[in-house]
Amino acid sequence: MNKKIRIFSVAAALISNVHAASIVYDLRDTGATSEIEAGSYTIDGVTMSLSSPQGALNQTSSHFGVNHTTTGGLEETDQIDGVHGIETIIFSFNTAGTLDQLNFTEVGEFDALALTKNNLGVESITLNTLNLNISFLATDTFELTYVSGNGMSWNSSAITAVPEPSSFLLLGFGGLTLLSRRKRPASSNLRNVRFHRPSNHNS
Repeated sequence: MNKKIRIFSVAAALISNVHAASIVYDLRDTGATSEIEAGSYTIDGVTMSLSSPQGALNQTSSHFGVNHTTTGGLEETDQIDGVHGIETIIFSFNTAGTLDQLNFTEVGEFDALALTKNNLGVESITLNTLNLNISFLATDTFELTYVSGNGMSWNSSAITAVPEPSSFLLLGFGGLTLLSRRKRPASSNLRNVRFHRPSNHNS
């Protein structure tokens, strides 16, 4: 019984050692985030994927937004705005976690964005800093959409990434399997071996 308790205790310790990771994605071009315009941004193995159906992502040294593709060419702004039509940035993560904070600049009196998760409205954005506690899975998708005003620059986002529940289970079962497998001593195998004394045949 004590051995089983020890196995489960060690397995629980293995699971508890998988810590949630706090990650801040700076979406501006600070010399290390050039991959954003290609549609992804990876920190510590956690990838934030970004895209816009209206055009290319536009990352500058101080702002982040969308270059809206218009009939007259390209509207080059580093904000999420509605100059040539409503702009949207779609983003997701490759793991589960919580969306903790979004930070913006160029927020005017009448500026507003809408934040949705899986096409359901969750927050209206009218401030520079939006503190959130929105849980998500790797299959969930967020959207930031222009609502009104002159537009905003989306500067950064902060999340807490945690492993999917299946990862915890795999780790726990793996720990139990490794700990429960033990090599049987060679001496114990002798108990099941029958020795036969050769019989003497007189010719």
